[in-house]
Amino acid sequence: MLKIVYLNSKMCEEVPQLDHLPKNVIEKISVKAKTSYRESLFAWWILQYLAKEWLNISDLHVTFNENGKPIFEQFYASISHSKGVVAVAISTKEVGIDIEKVVPIARIEKLIDTLYAHPLEASAHPIMHFYMTFTKKEAKMKYEGKKLGYPRHQLDVGIEDVKSLMLDIQDERYVLSYDSLCIPEIFEIKSIKNGMIQYR
Repeated sequence: MLKIVYLNSKMCEEVPQLDHLPKNVIEKISVKAKTSYRESLFAWWILQYLAKEWLNISDLHVTFNENGKPIFEQFYASISHSKGVVAVAISTKEVGIDIEKVVPIARIEKLIDTLYAHPLEASAHPIMHFYMTFTKKEAKMKYEGKKLGYPRHQLDVGIEDVKSLMLDIQDERYVLSYDSLCIPEIFEIKSIKNGMIQYR
């Protein structure tokens, strides 16, 4: 089983309550900047909701490895957020996801040269190709419990089995990449009202 849900948190008036989350999660997200804090709060609240809804797990127990990867006793999960959009994956097998909003990048060739030891293959759409490659690498590293970082050879990871989706959310494009042995079910959250998730 692999279920991936995503939400445009900017469209939600109701913000989840922090005090319902595990203490170590609260400590982890409380130090984040305002925007990242809000997105993280939504992501963790959604994850806890999904664990209860789909796996009948009421109490979320989590530890973190040295790179910040969340470790759960009864399931696997991964979270990501970008420019207001939150993505959460929950699975019975290991999983890593990453989501990024696609925005114009000036001097894309320079960025590619900075980030990648090996140049990206030629593409008619270099910006989209960059985002697909970057999110695949990030998803792979999350799957493995590692961090992307420098020197550049640390970014040189195999991404052949990592999949990507294009999401159009409120007239903006996002790339969502996931690494898993499972075929995902994808759900968009329409709203969160009275502590309940409504899907499209």
